[in-house]
Parts: sequence; structure tokens; C-alpha cells
Amino acid sequence: DFSKLIQVEPTHYDAYYRRGVARLELGELELALSDFIRGEEVSPKSGYPHAGKARLYVLRKDNDRALNAYTKAIALTPSESEFYLGRGKEHFTALSFDKAMADFVRAVELAPKSADALFERGKMYNFLFSHNRDHKKAIADLDRVIEMEPKRHEAYYERASAYGWLENRPKSVEDYSKAIELSPKTGAYYRGRSSAYGHQKKGDLARADLTKAIEVEPLVAEFYGARGSFLMELGKFEEALRDLDAALKIEPKYTDYLISRMKVHRKLGNKENELTDLTKIVEVWPSNADYRNQRAWALFEMGRHAEALPEVQKSLSLKADSAYALDTRAHIFEALGRTQEAIVDYQKALEIAQLTDVIYNLPE
Repeated sequence: DFSKLIQVEPTHYDAYYRRGVARLELGELELALSDFIRGEEVSPKSGYPHAGKARLYVLRKDNDRALNAYTKAIALTPSESEFYLGRGKEHFTALSFDKAMADFVRAVELAPKSADALFERGKMYNFLFSHNRDHKKAIADLDRVIEMEPKRHEAYYERASAYGWLENRPKSVEDYSKAIELSPKTGAYYRGRSSAYGHQKKGDLARADLTKAIEVEPLVAEFYGARGSFLMELGKFEEALRDLDAALKIEPKYTDYLISRMKVHRKLGNKENELTDLTKIVEVWPSNADYRNQRAWALFEMGRHAEALPEVQKSLSLKADSAYALDTRAHIFEALGRTQEAIVDYQKALEIAQLTDVIYNLPE
């Protein structure tokens, strides 16, 4: 239909824009781009063709071009809420959270009954790293979204999170349950409810939800990692190890899982495996002095003093005032027969830690 309209009226910019959008939805990106460019040519004062290009760049994951195109669209058509909404999402992708919030606020101002605009602003109020973080305002926005779209499961999920931050666990569980009812194959919803159950000290329900999250989305590392951490807290280290192994098969360089598995190996007395994980942690996070020190201490405990010394030296080069690393090096010097150097390090460690007796290595 749009093609017929263009044949009849070849300067109809709206037809080019709408045909371009239709082509985007069909995955015909190059043809869509041609339509948006032609739309710019026939109507240079309209923002819509630029917004079309922005949507195309979003599909291509070209954040810079998408932002530029949305900005041009807004400059030409500043009254269109959708343009601010689109640019806000791209600002969020670029980690420009204040700019994202400003765009979402403007989108709501222009379209106060837009569920999409209210949802994005509500999410932003709920977001951990937002300077505008306000969970009560998030709930207010999400209430309106749910009133307009009562089957929008993402809104229940976001509101559940907001209630969780406000420590209203019953309301949080209620909203997670509603989200699950509406979208039972979304693992994150079970993961969220599991956390709420955990705060309510309902361990069996928390574990069951983590198991369900894995069942519905078995390729998400976070769910295995969360269940592994939960099992660690229960002292079920062998079961925790299996889950952490599974998480690391999916995300082999994720430091949280490596750290958790390293601690499990330590609890189980698996020295070689503990050292292997510490080595991986240091490879992924070479600037972390504390884990370099822990690796040095593991080597020391295994009697590998000559290897332990350069590792603790690296730790101290990153964090010279670490009492724990100085204590580790003192132990290594003592084992190597370098008694005077050991005494100097023990004394420094005591002074820094302001202790009068034992320096404890490897605090939990």
C-alpha cells in the first residue's frame, strides 16, 4: 500500500517513512535505509525519517549513529515523545544514565498517558546506578503502567524489585508471582522471587525458584551462580560446586563465580583447585592486590615459597599498605630463611593493622 501511495504521490515523505519501518520489521535493512534517505530528501524539515534511521542503527547496534539520528529527529520534530523515548534507551545503552532519565522525563511530559514512556521512567527510578533513584516514584509510574496494561509482566517485575528495595517483601513476592503467572518461561522472574523469599527466610521456596529458573532458561549463568551461592550459605559445598562449575561453563571469566568457586574449593580443602581459580581471577583482574595476595598465600601453604614471593611482591606494588600482604610476605621470608626481612614485614603489618597479637590471613 505504501509503495502504491509513493507511485501516486512520489513526494509523500510519510509513505517513505512508514514503508521503511515496515521493511525494518521484515529485516530488509538496506531497503529501509533507502526509504528513510528518500524521506529526508522529500521532507528535509521532518524528524521522522531521521527517527527511522535511528531505529535501523539500533538494530545494527550502532549506538553513536542511533544517538545522532535521534538527536536530529528531535531537533526537527521536538514534540514527538517517541523520539525522546528512543534516544533515552540509547543513552542508557551508552551508560549515560542522567541523559537517559532526562529523555524519559521529557517523553512522559509530552505523552503523559504513554505506558512505554512511564515504564522506562519507572525503570530508571528503580535503577541501581541512577542519580535519580527513587523507588517510591518508580512504583507510582509502574502503578500507572499496570493500570493501563494489566498484562504487562515486565511492569510487575520492575515493581516487585522496587518493593524489594523498600523491604516490602510480601508485595514484592506478590508482584513477582504475577509476573510469573503472565510469563512463566522467564527465568529472571523466578530469580527475583527467590531473592524475596530468601529475605523472608523461606529457604526451601527460594531454592525451588532458583531451580525453576534454571529449568526454564538453562543457559543463563546467573541462575546457576545464584543457586551455588545459596548452597554455599547452607554449607552444601559439593552441590554448590556443581552449580558454580555450570555457571563458569557458560561464563568462564566471570569473577564472581570464580571467587565463589575458589572459596568452595578452600572449604573442601582442594588446594590445587583453589590455586587454579585464584590464578584465573588474577588473569581476569590483574590489578586486584587482594587476590594476588590470596594467590601468594595459597602458594605458601602448598610449600611453593619461591613462586609465592613474586606474587606477593606484585600485590604490594599495587597496595603497599596492605597488612595482610605484608604478613604474607613475612611468612614467606621466614620460610625462606630471610629472618630479618620477615621481622621488618611483621612489624610493618602490626603497625598498619594496629594490632597487638595475630594478623589473620585471608579474611572472609
